[in-house]
Amino acid sequence: MKLNSALLSEVDYVNAIKSTIAETASEYESDEEVDEVLLWEMIKLKIRDASMKYSKVNMKKMRNGEANFESALAALERQWEQGVNNKGVLEEQIRCKKNILENIIQYKTKGAIIRSKARWYNEGEINSKYFLNLENRRCKRKTITQIKMRNSSYATNDPDILTEYNSFYSRLYASKKKTHGDIMF
Repeated sequence: MKLNSALLSEVDYVNAIKSTIAETASEYESDEEVDEVLLWEMIKLKIRDASMKYSKVNMKKMRNGEANFESALAALERQWEQGVNNKGVLEEQIRCKKNILENIIQYKTKGAIIRSKARWYNEGEINSKYFLNLENRRCKRKTITQIKMRNSSYATNDPDILTEYNSFYSRLYASKKKTHGDIMF
């Protein structure tokens, strides 16, 4: 997992991490079996968990907010099309909602740019589709699309790949105890 460095500018995240560090340090303070290295590893583990939890909650809020803004924008546009009296006020509200949605899209695009590991990017040349496709392509390269089975045929669909993968490692790590009389090897 890589840290989304944008989180470091969020006060709530920083406070959550500070409290996580303090809680972890106090939890293992009286344990004499825990040395400084192990404590550091535990702190890193707890920070990772807290970061993942914070990011999931934050992403869910963003998705819900985006959906709410889109539905509110659609409702405002329907009102405007129906010829409601305050068209000037409606136009201002529509413009405001569109700006907020544009900011959300920009935030998502920046995330896609970072995840796609693009080596170049110029401000003003935002091509979200390009970066999303680049990110998807890199993700596909990391995915196992086929695997050679024991009978020398190839499995190409996900359930068969997972089954073969599971059986390979089950065989690999299975206990291989051989007995010679009473002596076990």
